[in-house]
Amino acid sequence: MRRLSVPLALVLAASAVTVAGPGGTARAYSAPESYRSLRADAHPDWMAAVRGDASLAELSIPGTHDTLAVYGGVVTETQERRERGDGRGGGSLAFQLRAGVRAVDIRVRMVAGEDGRGRFSVHHGAVYQNANFDDVLRELGAFLREHPTETVLLHMHGECAGGIGGCQDADPCPECGTDHNHRRRQIFDSYAEAHRELFWQPSVTGAAPVPDLDEVRGKVVLVNWSGPHGGNYPDYGLAQLNYADWADEWGPQKNCYVQNSYRVDGISRINDKWEKVHAQLDRANRSADCRDPGAPNGDKLYVNWASGASLLAPPSVVAGGTPTATGVNGFLYECLTGRNNRCDTSSVRRTGVLMTDFPGHGLVDEIIRRNPARH
Repeated sequence: MRRLSVPLALVLAASAVTVAGPGGTARAYSAPESYRSLRADAHPDWMAAVRGDASLAELSIPGTHDTLAVYGGVVTETQERRERGDGRGGGSLAFQLRAGVRAVDIRVRMVAGEDGRGRFSVHHGAVYQNANFDDVLRELGAFLREHPTETVLLHMHGECAGGIGGCQDADPCPECGTDHNHRRRQIFDSYAEAHRELFWQPSVTGAAPVPDLDEVRGKVVLVNWSGPHGGNYPDYGLAQLNYADWADEWGPQKNCYVQNSYRVDGISRINDKWEKVHAQLDRANRSADCRDPGAPNGDKLYVNWASGASLLAPPSVVAGGTPTATGVNGFLYECLTGRNNRCDTSSVRRTGVLMTDFPGHGLVDEIIRRNPARH
């Protein structure tokens, strides 16, 4: 999301009091099943019941946008904070995985580690999220060792675009004479090499085809790896999703497999964001490929970002709604459960990868139950 200046952020935080409860926790005005109500250990092994020969493109996968953005207040936070209290970062990620989330979105800043080598810390804008990429890989590895029937899809993004309210990368090797994009990829490659057993290698060594589930059980699949100013780095992730740049907040949808327009200019625009999510659900469930109408669609992976924000509508409001406006999560839950004629529910046979802020347990349940079961 676009970085906020400090004065404007303070104005927004003050205005958000009207939609916040005790301790700053935003209330849910949508169905509580849809918003901020993940349940511990609800779905630790749900992929065990899914056909192994099913392509990831056939699946319905719950995901979280800005997965570890759990510090910084109403402007910055996008997920429930569920840290363990042991001083190690990443507890909220571990909680989400056990609750059923299988697609995560990690935003990183370049820093120099204690050994002087380049490392990644996890940020949302200028706010450090009390976690490093080492914590992310530790939690992913621990979860997949304990639950080897599962896979996790990883979206990686270089967070530091600069500007007021943003972060600046701390180049760990200024004497190397390489630009930050090159250094960022070098650092990621060093992590991938050190954790070869964790990553599905085709996704970190070249643009990969969309795999079947059995190929990637127990592994992390890198979906895409993008820089701070947009644009996916070549030779990473899934090739099908990288034929064109993903949209930015100002522009139209450039890649029909990905809906990631996140600008919501106020509460009155939440419905507009829902319509974009709804349109992407429709694309995923058509018989024809959105890019090539003469080709089938069932083997194409769709990614749908339900998250959105602006100065006048922070993430919790866009997701959870207000007394006068249903949140995007509420719209989604109504659509998937057949309530209020929100959509043609019977036509939503798969959701694709659905990335949300503050998901609720019922929303996760509805996404998971659309997956092809073992016979």
